[in-house]
Amino acid sequence: MQGQLSRARQHLDAASQEVDQALEDGGANALNDALDALGAGQDALDEALEKAGAGRGRCDRIGHRNRLTRCRPPLEGGGIVRPRAYTCGPGPRARLGSAPRPFNMSSFRVSRWAAWAPGLPDTADWQRWLLTPDIAALAGDATPPLTELPPMTRRRIDGLGRAGLQAAFRAQGPAPTGPVVFASRWGEIARSVALLDSLTQGEPLSPTTFSLSVHNAAGALYSIARQDRANYSAVSAGACSAAAGACEALGLMADGHAQVLLVSVESALPAPYSGFDHAPGLPVRAWAALLEAGGPLRLSSRAGTTDDAAPRALVDAAIGALPEDLQALAFLAGHAEQVPQGSWLWSRDAH
Repeated sequence: MQGQLSRARQHLDAASQEVDQALEDGGANALNDALDALGAGQDALDEALEKAGAGRGRCDRIGHRNRLTRCRPPLEGGGIVRPRAYTCGPGPRARLGSAPRPFNMSSFRVSRWAAWAPGLPDTADWQRWLLTPDIAALAGDATPPLTELPPMTRRRIDGLGRAGLQAAFRAQGPAPTGPVVFASRWGEIARSVALLDSLTQGEPLSPTTFSLSVHNAAGALYSIARQDRANYSAVSAGACSAAAGACEALGLMADGHAQVLLVSVESALPAPYSGFDHAPGLPVRAWAALLEAGGPLRLSSRAGTTDDAAPRALVDAAIGALPEDLQALAFLAGHAEQVPQGSWLWSRDAH
């Protein structure tokens, strides 16, 4: 059996060297052949380990729980992932029989955060507002200064995008921190409505409006402005979009990232869809939080639960009356111990 393990490891090492050489040479066909050989070597090692009674075990990552691990680390700098650098569970060079490093996907902390709304332009204003939240204080027609971007770029961005980017710049700071997740229920729906209006009137569509109407427009602008090649994503999950964004961030941290920037940006629905808005008339608002793995904060799933009545009593009445995105901010900023949202539960460990 030790001979089979030794041969499998030699096969895998040789395949890894072939991949390295193919990456250096830049030949697509050679790279594909090397990757096939690497996969065969990995399969042979898995089989040998299972026969030896020291299998690598199952992966604990979401979506991978029902198969042997073949998980790869995130892309670094937009480059090609070297397939030999598996990180989920012991890799081919791990000690025989060693166990995967446990990771609590729901546990995290907030390194720093920032928020913006017309009536609350900076974090100090938000800290005071969260003590006694009043929706009326958010009203106004101000726009974020967004001095981090050149004037020509700023002019292309509407109020929703500017709010999200302003919060993101302030929370992340000048140095890159890793992946970024933008979360929004409706996103750039106002631009989409404007495009539909133009179509009904037979007018030509604005290329700028069209290019900025997609859900990941803010993330694209942010990554370009910062010349950042990190992992960027945009999620939408109804009223609980902020929770879904946090779940995405936790998954990225489980994949090995130390920090993930979560950005939430929301606004009222425009006509003719305003009648479907569960919180009509609310102004544009955005917040961003730099999350780190480990800590007292938790996001858990309450599978099959949609009724918030039972745990709602533990939420301050003023916080519970806020829209879900601002409830999440109140929790992340330390002004709520527990916030139920649909099938999600934000909670804080007892001190």
